[in-house]
Amino acid sequence: MGKFDHIFAANACNFQDLPVPTAIRLLRLHASKNDGQIECSLQTVLDCQTAPPYYALSYCWGTQTAAKCIKCDGREFFVTQDLYSALHHLRAARAEKLFWIDAICINQYDVLERNAQVSKMNEIYHNAENVLVWLGQEDEHTATIFHVIQDISLACAATFLGVPGLEEWPHQLLEECDSPAMLQQLMDYEHNSVVPAPAAEIWQHIARLYQRSWFERVWIIQEISNTPRAIVLCGRQEVLWLMVGIVANWLMRSKQGREVRQVLQVSFRDTTAPSGITNANFLSQPERRTPYDSPFMWILDQSRRFKATEPRDRIFALIQHTIGRMKSIDDGRTCLQDETVSTIQVSMP
Repeated sequence: MGKFDHIFAANACNFQDLPVPTAIRLLRLHASKNDGQIECSLQTVLDCQTAPPYYALSYCWGTQTAAKCIKCDGREFFVTQDLYSALHHLRAARAEKLFWIDAICINQYDVLERNAQVSKMNEIYHNAENVLVWLGQEDEHTATIFHVIQDISLACAATFLGVPGLEEWPHQLLEECDSPAMLQQLMDYEHNSVVPAPAAEIWQHIARLYQRSWFERVWIIQEISNTPRAIVLCGRQEVLWLMVGIVANWLMRSKQGREVRQVLQVSFRDTTAPSGITNANFLSQPERRTPYDSPFMWILDQSRRFKATEPRDRIFALIQHTIGRMKSIDDGRTCLQDETVSTIQVSMP
């Protein structure tokens, strides 16, 4: 993340040291004022377990290094353009709520603090009331895309659980979504009036949604798989992450889904499914994809499709997520220190 160092340096004077090792900062996003300035304030809590309800944001840092200015505790604070866009939309729907956002709640210029806070991210996302996934701005197709994703998910859920309504099924489905019966149901679920034909243009737009940069970030493996309570935001449109994962499963596993992918393969000149669909399928079944006795290097290999700004992020983004399950890294030593991680050669296609 060296390309953002100028932003980190400008913000460093806004932070005070955290009082105890378990402490984190939370951000309160204030309601809009007449001048439109985005304003927020930081508060420190001693640990995640005793923190008041908060949202954890999962988003892309973006490629643009130009900074946008907000006000944090009355002082200028600089954020990336992608985060500025997310804050603008979050303020409209969730003003005065508490958030955990890495670029604001961590003093990124303080390496020791940053490393300590990164080691807590697994816990931070797990304890959040909801994880909010920010995909970026909506376009003219987003509302229709989310309706189709919801319709297919509800049809799968109704077939499997025998419940027709959105209000009734999510909690039941959360308990069943990784069961062999549910996976078989997704494979067997075929033609239904809510499913567009494989050649329908909407599938092109759905595939492009899954191709947004968020689906490629290696950090989202721990951010999204640590909680079933996640909501996907694209501009003003919202849909449950569970639904996005179900549709990815359906596209990868059902006969009709394979027909859709064949059309998409021609359109995208790809020999496989668009990578975002493959990644969403992987993310929607973390326990099945990362069994307890899997060596860390196997888990690292399974994440090869994901991208990281820094090569070492491939290790840091996974190790806290998998440390409870993994047995070893080659000879049984875990690599939690910068010095150890820097010696690992990470080779990606």
